[in-house]
Amino acid sequence: MAQQLGRETAAVELDSDIEDELLESDFEDDDADEAREGLLELYESSGEIAEGIGEIATLSDEQSTGMRTVATEVSELSAAIQQVAASAEQVSTASERRTAKITRRTSSRRWKRYRS
Repeated sequence: MAQQLGRETAAVELDSDIEDELLESDFEDDDADEAREGLLELYESSGEIAEGIGEIATLSDEQSTGMRTVATEVSELSAAIQQVAASAEQVSTASERRTAKITRRTSSRRWKRYRS
Protein backbone atom coordinates (compact mmCIF):
# COMPACT_ATOMS: atom_id res chain seq x y z
CA MET A 1 0.00 0.00 0.00
CA ALA A 2 2.83 2.38 0.88
CA GLN A 3 4.62 1.51 -2.36
CA GLN A 4 1.51 2.30 -4.37
CA LEU A 5 1.08 5.63 -2.58
CA GLY A 6 4.74 6.43 -3.26
CA ARG A 7 4.31 5.59 -6.95
CA GLU A 8 1.20 7.75 -7.18
CA THR A 9 3.01 10.65 -5.51
CA ALA A 10 5.96 10.26 -7.88
CA ALA A 11 3.60 10.11 -10.85
CA VAL A 12 1.81 13.28 -9.74
CA GLU A 13 5.13 15.08 -9.27
CA LEU A 14 6.33 13.91 -12.70
CA ASP A 15 3.05 14.99 -14.30
CA SER A 16 3.33 18.37 -12.62
CA ASP A 17 6.94 18.77 -13.80
CA ILE A 18 6.02 17.89 -17.39
CA GLU A 19 3.08 20.26 -17.42
CA ASP A 20 5.16 23.09 -15.91
CA GLU A 21 7.92 22.52 -18.47
CA LEU A 22 5.46 22.56 -21.38
CA LEU A 23 3.70 25.70 -20.12
CA GLU A 24 6.93 27.57 -19.41
CA SER A 25 8.57 26.73 -22.72
CA ASP A 26 8.90 29.78 -24.94
CA PHE A 27 9.55 28.91 -28.55
CA GLU A 28 10.43 31.39 -31.26
CA ASP A 29 9.17 29.28 -34.11
CA ASP A 30 5.45 28.89 -34.97
CA ASP A 31 5.99 25.19 -35.73
CA ALA A 32 7.53 24.67 -32.33
CA ASP A 33 4.66 26.59 -30.74
CA GLU A 34 2.13 24.36 -32.52
CA ALA A 35 4.06 21.31 -31.37
CA ARG A 36 3.94 22.58 -27.80
CA GLU A 37 0.18 23.15 -28.06
CA GLY A 38 -0.24 19.66 -29.50
CA LEU A 39 1.76 18.16 -26.66
CA LEU A 40 -0.34 20.04 -24.11
CA GLU A 41 -3.55 18.77 -25.70
CA LEU A 42 -2.14 15.25 -25.77
CA TYR A 43 -1.11 15.54 -22.14
CA GLU A 44 -4.55 16.79 -21.07
CA SER A 45 -6.27 14.08 -23.11
CA SER A 46 -4.15 11.38 -21.50
CA GLY A 47 -5.34 12.59 -18.09
CA GLU A 48 -8.97 12.36 -19.21
CA ILE A 49 -8.36 8.88 -20.61
CA ALA A 50 -6.72 7.78 -17.34
CA GLU A 51 -9.68 9.16 -15.42
CA GLY A 52 -12.09 7.28 -17.70
CA ILE A 53 -10.14 4.06 -17.22
CA GLY A 54 -10.29 4.59 -13.46
CA GLU A 55 -14.07 5.02 -13.62
CA ILE A 56 -14.39 1.87 -15.72
CA ALA A 57 -12.31 -0.05 -13.17
CA THR A 58 -14.49 1.21 -10.32
CA LEU A 59 -17.68 0.30 -12.16
CA SER A 60 -16.24 -3.11 -13.00
CA ASP A 61 -15.50 -3.73 -9.32
CA GLU A 62 -19.04 -2.69 -8.40
CA GLN A 63 -20.46 -4.98 -11.08
CA SER A 64 -18.34 -7.89 -9.81
CA THR A 65 -19.55 -7.28 -6.28
CA GLY A 66 -23.16 -7.20 -7.50
CA MET A 67 -22.70 -10.41 -9.45
CA ARG A 68 -21.21 -12.16 -6.40
CA THR A 69 -24.18 -10.98 -4.33
CA VAL A 70 -26.65 -12.30 -6.91
CA ALA A 71 -24.81 -15.64 -7.09
CA THR A 72 -24.93 -15.95 -3.30
CA GLU A 73 -28.65 -15.14 -3.23
CA VAL A 74 -29.39 -17.64 -6.00
CA SER A 75 -27.44 -20.29 -4.10
CA GLU A 76 -29.39 -19.57 -0.91
CA LEU A 77 -32.67 -19.64 -2.84
CA SER A 78 -31.72 -22.97 -4.37
CA ALA A 79 -30.97 -24.42 -0.93
CA ALA A 80 -34.33 -23.17 0.37
CA ILE A 81 -36.14 -24.70 -2.62
CA GLN A 82 -34.41 -28.03 -1.96
CA GLN A 83 -35.51 -27.91 1.68
CA VAL A 84 -39.10 -27.18 0.66
CA ALA A 85 -39.01 -30.04 -1.86
CA ALA A 86 -37.66 -32.44 0.79
CA SER A 87 -40.37 -31.33 3.24
CA ALA A 88 -43.06 -31.76 0.58
CA GLU A 89 -41.78 -35.26 -0.14
CA GLN A 90 -41.92 -36.14 3.56
CA VAL A 91 -45.48 -34.80 3.84
CA SER A 92 -46.48 -36.74 0.72
CA THR A 93 -44.99 -39.98 2.08
CA ALA A 94 -46.70 -39.50 5.44
CA SER A 95 -49.99 -38.74 3.71
CA GLU A 96 -49.71 -41.88 1.57
CA ARG A 97 -49.03 -44.02 4.66
CA ARG A 98 -51.96 -42.51 6.52
CA THR A 99 -54.24 -42.99 3.52
CA ALA A 100 -53.12 -46.63 3.26
CA LYS A 101 -53.87 -47.19 6.99
CA ILE A 102 -57.29 -45.60 6.72
CA THR A 103 -58.07 -47.65 3.61
CA ARG A 104 -57.08 -50.90 5.38
CA ARG A 105 -59.19 -50.02 8.44
CA THR A 106 -62.18 -49.10 6.30
CA SER A 107 -61.83 -52.27 4.22
CA SER A 108 -61.50 -54.35 7.38
CA ARG A 109 -64.67 -52.81 8.87
CA ARG A 110 -66.61 -53.36 5.68
CA TRP A 111 -65.46 -56.96 5.58
CA LYS A 112 -66.52 -57.46 9.19
CA ARG A 113 -69.98 -55.99 8.44
CA TYR A 114 -70.29 -58.13 5.38
CA ARG A 115 -69.47 -61.28 7.30
CA SER A 116 -71.91 -60.49 10.05
